[in-house]
Amino acid sequence: MSPRALLFIIVAIIAAAAATDVIAVADNPEPGFYRELIIAGSPSLEHIQNGTATAIAVAGIGLNVSQASTWEQGQASIDIAGFKFRNPEDTSDSSKNLLFYFGYFGASAAWDNSSKTASLTGSLLEVVATFSSVIVYYDNDNVPGFQVIVGDDILCVDPSKSTIDCVDLKAGSAIDISALAWNGIAVSKSACPQTGSYSPNCTVYSATTGTKDGIISFTLHLASEPVLINSVKVTPNYGKIDVSINYPWADKTLAIPEKAKVALIAGSAGKALSGSATWAKVDGNTAVAFNANNKAAYFSWVGTSDIDNGVNAVVHAQGISGDQLAALDCSDYKCGLSGIYIYPQLQIAAGTLKAFGWTPELIIFSWDAIKPTNIVWDPTLGMTSQPVVAAVQGSSGSVVAPSVFLAVALIVAKLF
Repeated sequence: MSPRALLFIIVAIIAAAAATDVIAVADNPEPGFYRELIIAGSPSLEHIQNGTATAIAVAGIGLNVSQASTWEQGQASIDIAGFKFRNPEDTSDSSKNLLFYFGYFGASAAWDNSSKTASLTGSLLEVVATFSSVIVYYDNDNVPGFQVIVGDDILCVDPSKSTIDCVDLKAGSAIDISALAWNGIAVSKSACPQTGSYSPNCTVYSATTGTKDGIISFTLHLASEPVLINSVKVTPNYGKIDVSINYPWADKTLAIPEKAKVALIAGSAGKALSGSATWAKVDGNTAVAFNANNKAAYFSWVGTSDIDNGVNAVVHAQGISGDQLAALDCSDYKCGLSGIYIYPQLQIAAGTLKAFGWTPELIIFSWDAIKPTNIVWDPTLGMTSQPVVAAVQGSSGSVVAPSVFLAVALIVAKLF
């Protein structure tokens, strides 16, 4: 049996375990290296084809067998990178989050049938990113971006008298992403750009979903080999996310509309051996990274975004760790209204994630523009082949369903 035949057996096992249809298999013809790219949909293949899927999973499987290997003696390595993208309409579990997930399993094996010996070593990485709400804030501290001091009351009773950054309390100014009605996830397939030395079967997949009212949309781009999409590198090990925000200013009654700015509340969590997230630079971009097994999974973002079709604007980011939230004491109304409506929910979310072995980080993204009509921005999600070193000072929250990426044979099945 050839290595290629072995790989197709692995692929078949994964697809069968997933109980979903395979809609694409891309083969990289490089000698000695084989990569298969599988896309599965929830609830089924039919929903991907007609654009009504609520979740997709992508598994990229690589097998590298030493040229000198035989079935009697040899060496091989396998790596599996799995992505999941789901919108709040997905009903596969009780969570109602917009969720991006990346998991990586890498293993190397050596065998010698004559001496009846074999060895296997492996590593596992996981990271999730979720976006929970779009809010209107007032910048009252003369420091760019939405700045939060953990424990302060960030809900504005009267923003004109506040000296700290705070959130507009007017009804409906904060938009809960999970409460909106969402279109299905539409998947498109295209060849890699003509420029560059790509294999003949190099493929880019794009999965798009957005709210029915057009307030926010997300597109996840994945590729079977490294390519550049709008100057952002996309590889089988990490994907690019296009975010577009169109805040409905005309529908809102705000306290001080001439000072209103926008922030996006997000969360990321990973499996980190250190027990904490590392703020670092990955490919020149700021990232929240989770080091484990001599590698790092991360959620990163470019430092600028496009505002209103042409203005290049800085993206401000502040991180609040799960440990900071756990240590917060809001008893006796110390945290004001935020101690009733915000911090307890964040503490529960962080505690739930930590109980399942995840390291959570709340991230607040914000922009300085007054009442921007459209914001377009490009975060990424994936892994690096070595741990990252802290290089950025990081200073919240959705409950993310815990992953069960525990076995190679179930890497696709357990995504749904």
